[in-house]
Amino acid sequence: MKNHLETIQSSIVSYLNTLSSSHSKNTVRTYQHALGIFIEIGRKQLPDFESLPISAVLAEWVPIYSSAIQNLAPSTRYVYLTAIKGWYTFLVNERQISVNLNVFQKSIETNPANERLLPPIQNFEISRVLEH
Repeated sequence: MKNHLETIQSSIVSYLNTLSSSHSKNTVRTYQHALGIFIEIGRKQLPDFESLPISAVLAEWVPIYSSAIQNLAPSTRYVYLTAIKGWYTFLVNERQISVNLNVFQKSIETNPANERLLPPIQNFEISRVLEH
């Protein structure tokens, strides 16, 4: 019997199937898109990237992916990196790869959705602006 996580592509399909039972269709679709971009980036290096065996998965691919999506909106970038981290975590939990998941700490530093874009404005400052 073949391992259902034999290739990068089959492991992604398995990961997305696992997600579908606990996440919304929108989340699964977003993660699928993020992983599709991951494969596209990999194909630039190796045309048959998605056919590589799971044993070929490297933690060093994360910074490459992160760099390739740096021009996306911060919240989109965060979700895409979270999808990739989820896939790596899935592979580690399934004992298919052994990588240090701390590689994601530098790529996923904070959730941009929780960051303030502008500092809070005090009421007296609003009054001062309205006076002018």
